[in-house]
Amino acid sequence: MHKLSLLGVLLVGCSALAQSDAKPADTPIPVCIAIPINRSVLNVDPSIERDRLVREINLNTHNKKAKVKVNAIAVESARQGDAEADARDKDCTHLVLWEFKDMDTYSAGTMGPTGIGPVINQRGQTNARTTGVNYRVLRVGSTTQLDDGTLAAPLGSDESSADLDMVRQLSLRVVHAVVQERPKVQ
Repeated sequence: MHKLSLLGVLLVGCSALAQSDAKPADTPIPVCIAIPINRSVLNVDPSIERDRLVREINLNTHNKKAKVKVNAIAVESARQGDAEADARDKDCTHLVLWEFKDMDTYSAGTMGPTGIGPVINQRGQTNARTTGVNYRVLRVGSTTQLDDGTLAAPLGSDESSADLDMVRQLSLRVVHAVVQERPKVQ
């Protein structure tokens, strides 16, 4: 009997410790956003683009209907080592590294009465150059990479809206990656 009560006390104590480390479901997930590197022909200010991504994430997840809130925080670094140190200083659990880059797009062609001809895009060009964003969503202090990829500027984006379009796409990817990783609270 005495052993059973001791075992019960141990289980209750371990359960209490485990619950004290767990964050409540309504606690925002802190995500640090690094300054993007610009390797594209777009004329963008990296600090402004970083601030745009922070604002986009915070606006989308801080409404009343959001089940999980994400708190995007700007860091002043672009490189992984420095950005990760800044993220630790700001108590972020996740870090977003990203860069603007140029992407070549080529069309395969169309079959016509005279053979294979090139596909001509809306601008009258056969091959078009577009801009994209390479990104990585990392867990701070770990080698875990939650998401990575390349997002292309949507068709019809001109130079004045391409960066904003890609920032909006990236904000959705970041939120999805960090929310999916969060353990479900019952």
